[in-house]
Amino acid sequence: MSDHRILVVDDDIMLCRAMRRMLRPYTVTVAHGGEEALDILDEEQFDVILCDIMMPGISGPELYNRLESVRPGLQDRVMFITGGALDSVQHLMQDMPGRVIEKPFTRDELLSVIDRFLATLSRS
Repeated sequence: MSDHRILVVDDDIMLCRAMRRMLRPYTVTVAHGGEEALDILDEEQFDVILCDIMMPGISGPELYNRLESVRPGLQDRVMFITGGALDSVQHLMQDMPGRVIEKPFTRDELLSVIDRFLATLSRS
């Protein structure tokens, strides 16, 4: 079992359950939105924050921007999940290569992307 901790932030409860199963080698905590994620991040440390882009209330990019003032340095640990080809998504994909995962994805694809991301973090 991996000692890496992942925070999954998504307003879709069913997707959160699926992500928890898909990410079984890791210790997974789920937040059902940006506000809940900020509360959790006040108390706990995570190796990766896997965040949906489109959520009501605080969107993924808004959460990312808030982290700069709330928890500097934590932005480096954020990866985004997207199911749409919105302009904001295209911009993020160009600015953050390797940190945006497009739906649908398989468990193997997700684990591979996270493993590569963790390896990148450990080198920096």
